[in-house]
Amino acid sequence: MKQKTLNLMEEAVSSAGRWTWIELADDSIQLEFEEVQLYKPTLEKYGRHSSEIAIRLADNTFFTIFYNNDEDMKFISLENDFSFEISENGLKFQDFNILKKINNDYNFKKTLIGEYPSDIKNGDFDFLLTIIFENIAIVCGANQLNFFNDFESLNDEDIKKLSNQWWIYWIDYWKSKKTNNKYEYDPACESIILDY
Repeated sequence: MKQKTLNLMEEAVSSAGRWTWIELADDSIQLEFEEVQLYKPTLEKYGRHSSEIAIRLADNTFFTIFYNNDEDMKFISLENDFSFEISENGLKFQDFNILKKINNDYNFKKTLIGEYPSDIKNGDFDFLLTIIFENIAIVCGANQLNFFNDFESLNDEDIKKLSNQWWIYWIDYWKSKKTNNKYEYDPACESIILDY
């Protein structure tokens, strides 16, 4: 993945995205997000076109949750019946500077897969993902990083195309507000208001 694509995904997921699902296996992590600013085709012309995206990390993985209260960790036992709003600009790839903030803001950490590197800046992994929510933060890393939508694995070009299509949809969404044919309410579009 190119850094430009990772930056695009940071914005697409962080703007309105919600973390709704997790799967942890021996050496892989899959996190799923809803209300992502990537285009999703629908059969209904005025349906919601923001998508769900899965981020999968594999090979030499670690997954650590930072928290302040034991109560904040209860979601782990909810069997994917949770929804966390991402803090503004809270999802980052390859951003080692945000780790200082995470370490300062949280009192405890629990590693659920692998080992949290003692020297994370020189860790033995190719990709770093950090996500900040209201009460917890996640830091995970791996040697492989993939993105998936409902249909397929997404490469750099797919992500760029879906992002461009989403922004065209966003303009149409706001234009439709002044007509009788309004789109279905879309939190991803509502997070960026078009005033014209």
